[in-house]
Amino acid sequence: MMDIVGLYLDLPENALILSVDEKTLIQALGGKHPAEPMRPGRPERTGHKYVRHGTKPLIAALLVHKGDVIGKCYDHHRHQEFLHFLKTIEVHFPDKELYLIADNLNVHKHEKVKEYLKKRENRIFSHFIPTRASWLNQIDLWFSILSRSTQEIYLIPRKNW
Repeated sequence: MMDIVGLYLDLPENALILSVDEKTLIQALGGKHPAEPMRPGRPERTGHKYVRHGTKPLIAALLVHKGDVIGKCYDHHRHQEFLHFLKTIEVHFPDKELYLIADNLNVHKHEKVKEYLKKRENRIFSHFIPTRASWLNQIDLWFSILSRSTQEIYLIPRKNW
């Protein structure tokens, strides 16, 4: 616990602290019709009808000292998706040391994840929160706000993912 609090209070130079976790059972909705583009004197219009694509797990990372959140919805909640997300983070921040804060979920401690992190032990540093201390993981607070603020999340495709 002291490790994580220490990181929050004293950000290492040239580093990012990423609070990472999954939010399962996100309702995946897509617009039924494309949005009507903006025109002079009229804003962009979107329809109220949508198509349900089931539920998806959202893996997200909060850049603790910036307040930005990056995330991706996946079809499954396995170590393969978590590895893909870690690789995406690594590509987006090539010149920074990355301090990951995560819970003790088996997906985060899978052998393949451990191998991946071991190969990057001088660049990516893992810190796991103690059991029943999710309040230490800042992304869980963001998920809580997200859950209370809306019942629906619309998937917006990102070209760079």
